[in-house]
Amino acid sequence: MNRFPHRRNLIRIEAIDDAGRRRGPLTLNLHSNFAVNFNSTDLERGNPGKRLFGETGAGQGDWRLELQSNDLEVLSYLRAGDGFLTSMHDTVPLARGGHFVPIFNPASNFNQTSQLRLINGNDREANVKITGIDDLGERPGGPVRLRIPAGETRALSASDLERGTGVSARLGDGTGKWRLIVESDEPMQVMSLLESPTGHLSNLSTSAEPESTDGESMFRVPLFPSASDAQGREGFVRIINRGSQAATVRVSARDDSGWSYDPITLSLDAGRAVQLSSHDLESGNPRKGLPDGTGPGEGNWRLELRTAQDVHVGAYIRTRETAS
Repeated sequence: MNRFPHRRNLIRIEAIDDAGRRRGPLTLNLHSNFAVNFNSTDLERGNPGKRLFGETGAGQGDWRLELQSNDLEVLSYLRAGDGFLTSMHDTVPLARGGHFVPIFNPASNFNQTSQLRLINGNDREANVKITGIDDLGERPGGPVRLRIPAGETRALSASDLERGTGVSARLGDGTGKWRLIVESDEPMQVMSLLESPTGHLSNLSTSAEPESTDGESMFRVPLFPSASDAQGREGFVRIINRGSQAATVRVSARDDSGWSYDPITLSLDAGRAVQLSSHDLESGNPRKGLPDGTGPGEGNWRLELRTAQDVHVGAYIRTRETAS
């Protein structure tokens, strides 16, 4: 979208494939306050009807794009054959200690396969280290190391990381899901993707930022399906204790009628992670450290999770057909 109110905007587009080959530039002439959508075919063949001039031709693997202009808002999506739409403009943020990937399925999960996409957009080789921590807080192998040449992209599956395919060392066989820490000696873009058996792709690169209140961190979950969801959706919250002491997390739930339920309390040992499903929320699950549940509610839930410890919270929805 061109956000200049009174003049046209000339946008310069360059495309880089997974081998690091740069194509273009293409140019897009956009009127003030106009928005335009162009797809992969438009990029590779051009589309003067959309005022997109030039073409990249076919590349190797997937593309990443660089768009240059004075004042522009750019969003990127992936559309499956059945119309399922996923945003692709989000990447894993860089925090202290590297890029933290809070959820990455193990190789044994064939229904929802995780992929780590590493993009070296620099003109120098990047040395990358990947540390894997399982749900027990253990590091059974690794860390994994690899080198990514200047401008190139690498995609690694859970099997690659666990078995050491295309990398040095291996993560080994962990318990439950992985959380990953990606470190590099050069600036790096990192994406965490999840693919379902039907080919639907989800971008799990974003992380929730907690609010600070009364010396505690509070995470909000605005949509969490009920255990009896008519569409067969299942919510789950992944809670990771990153600290060296046991954590207590208070979960407050409110249903669609606005009714507020008594808080329930989760206990989580140091370094461990747990997934609470919609059924766990309503019925409790002592094996996961949640002795009590809320009971059933009306419609969907919205949740607030509060803790004074170093805890990370992520919320997801899993459907019958698609990835989380």
